[in-house]
Amino acid sequence: MNILNIVVADIDKEYRESLVEYMMENENERIQVVSFSNKELLENYVLSKGSKIDMLVADVSFMNERVLMGIKNYVILTEKNIKDELINYDCIFKYQSGKTIVNMIFDYYYASTDNSKQSDSKKSNIYAVYSICDSKLKTEGAMNTCMSYLEKGKKVLYVSFDSFALVDIYNKNSEKGLSNILFELKDKENIEKIREYITKDREKDIDFLAPFQNFLEYYELTSKDVNKIINILYELTEYDCIVIELALDFGEVTRTVLERADEKFMIYNATNQEKMNKFKNDLKQDNKSRELLKSMEFISEKAQLANIIERVERV
Repeated sequence: MNILNIVVADIDKEYRESLVEYMMENENERIQVVSFSNKELLENYVLSKGSKIDMLVADVSFMNERVLMGIKNYVILTEKNIKDELINYDCIFKYQSGKTIVNMIFDYYYASTDNSKQSDSKKSNIYAVYSICDSKLKTEGAMNTCMSYLEKGKKVLYVSFDSFALVDIYNKNSEKGLSNILFELKDKENIEKIREYITKDREKDIDFLAPFQNFLEYYELTSKDVNKIINILYELTEYDCIVIELALDFGEVTRTVLERADEKFMIYNATNQEKMNKFKNDLKQDNKSRELLKSMEFISEKAQLANIIERVERV
């Protein structure tokens, strides 16, 4: 995935430093950031580095002609929530979570036609398949997603974060997979070395990465580890679709993958409707999870999965 070069400019020093600190500590796999509180220094930086700036995120007082002429993408930080239909420029309400602000920056960046084309040409689509109540149905859903794309002539990579999933294709070839990749990423990212740990199932023609050999490795993962794995998966541009099957728990690993995935499928059996309703209500109570809930597709029957895949492909 591309790393965006972002410039933050705001006269409120405490706010600016807080936002930049969040980006550097939590989003350093996706963002490189510099910041300014002085308008003249910002102008000079744009004059010398403007072509390398992916997005300027700034208070409106910094948006003069010299600055705007030197950059392609910008978003204005506002102190009031402004409805999109009332303005003709992109803006972000300042006083919300850093995660929300960063996600909005990426949304605005890739909403641009030029940036969207550049992004689409450089990354695969990642589909996350999750369930809180039915491991068998979850695995079948992930495999059905793979097969739907294979039938359309697409190249697919299947990745499992669930060490207990019952998938025939990697039961015989579990000697390499995510455990090896995590070890490699602790040293230095090498995309060609990563490709060595991908195995092909000749019968189904699915490339796959086996789950962690020791389930304790999974529970020791940090969000930083997961982001490194997702970043390297995005670099495997030879695949049209990467399907990630998640474990049943809704911990840090699952949440991080769902936040990064292009499409998120939550699969459940009709008999688990009550448990699913509780899951939805729990997410609604958490500000961070509320946006995630909006982007998830809830699938109650296996047969519906193919229809969703076809709908996604038409978008």
